[in-house]
Amino acid sequence: ASEMRRELVFRGNVVELTAALERVPDPRDLLEKSLADIYHQPDLAREALRRNIEDRGIHAAIDAFDMDPATFGKLRGHHVPGFGDSPERAKARDLAWQRAGEADAAFTRRDRIEPQLQAARYYQGIQNEVRELADAYPSREKLLAELGRHMEGLELHEVRPLLRPGQAKLVQDVRRAEQRFLEPLREAAREFRLLEGGGVSLSTATVQATAREAAALFSNAPRHILQRLTPPQMQGVLLAAAVAKRAVKVVARAARL
Repeated sequence: ASEMRRELVFRGNVVELTAALERVPDPRDLLEKSLADIYHQPDLAREALRRNIEDRGIHAAIDAFDMDPATFGKLRGHHVPGFGDSPERAKARDLAWQRAGEADAAFTRRDRIEPQLQAARYYQGIQNEVRELADAYPSREKLLAELGRHMEGLELHEVRPLLRPGQAKLVQDVRRAEQRFLEPLREAAREFRLLEGGGVSLSTATVQATAREAAALFSNAPRHILQRLTPPQMQGVLLAAAVAKRAVKVVARAARL
């Protein structure tokens, strides 16, 4: 739906398409604009024009207004056989021709924009439904995080008989991520919070090496693993990442000197 919207005018922006359509005059209003200057009885001409539009459509009415404006009533001025139209009648016909041209241009523009607007609203509706559906359900990361929390304290062999093959693989992947990332991150967080609380210098080589390992784990850990860190654990991991980042800056500065 997003790709289809981008192919539309204004990239399918409903607000811009609506504004563009509103800027286009209504063809019927353009035809009715100068009826008093074209017809002897403009009210009757307006009624005839509206009936014609209702019966045959606006485009046919525009053609009739252009080719034979007398279809809708008696024109101003008069026609003298052998001499032609009086100046007033010629002016009325010219004005009708002009208004028909303006109405035809407006009809063409509206005919081009209206389907685009309808399509944009349709695709926007699909996108809104998808967003609502996505918001109604938890993300994959949250589901994996919750799965990991429920599995804590259980051995894989204890739950494998209850699972189908695809589910067993998912549980196994979560377990592997725990062993590779979660447990080391928790340990690093505990260690750095103890170091900080004990006043130990964080600039020693051993501490910085541990910090680099923790920072690498933090940057590569899946999101569902990070969601299982408690706030104090997350603070310890962020401290380790900050120590590692500061050490890199010190080394870079020394190299420049």
